[in-house]
Amino acid sequence: MHLRAQDARGNASRRSPPGGTVATVAPTTDIEFLARIRAALEDDLSQTDARIAGLEHSLDDFAAAARVQASDDEHDEDASAMAFERSQAAVLLETAHDHATEVRAALARLDAGTYGRCERCGQDIAPERLEARPIARLCIRCASQRR
Repeated sequence: MHLRAQDARGNASRRSPPGGTVATVAPTTDIEFLARIRAALEDDLSQTDARIAGLEHSLDDFAAAARVQASDDEHDEDASAMAFERSQAAVLLETAHDHATEVRAALARLDAGTYGRCERCGQDIAPERLEARPIARLCIRCASQRR
């Protein structure tokens, strides 16, 4: 049986079962750990969805302003600045969409019971990595080999 205790600061620690051997618990089977991860992912998704909505609104505002300005002068400083800002917002929007996709995929892995397993080697991903990067699909070893 897997046992996990907490020290005085609430950190997970190992506890010996009767018989003296140390038992560890895989992060993917620790209910409290998975609940914390799910809450963090859901909060992240909510914030990301709000960011997406704000960026989409900004892009709509840029499009409306461009229609009003209707300048063909490529040397117009305002038009250049607006084009740069619109480009920045578009990149941020794409990045936010990509992140939301990763968060949804992590939530799907949680639901499927595959969360916390490296997609390349099949080993458990270290709990510290999952805490730091809940959307992680690869263990540190496999992630470092990717580069």
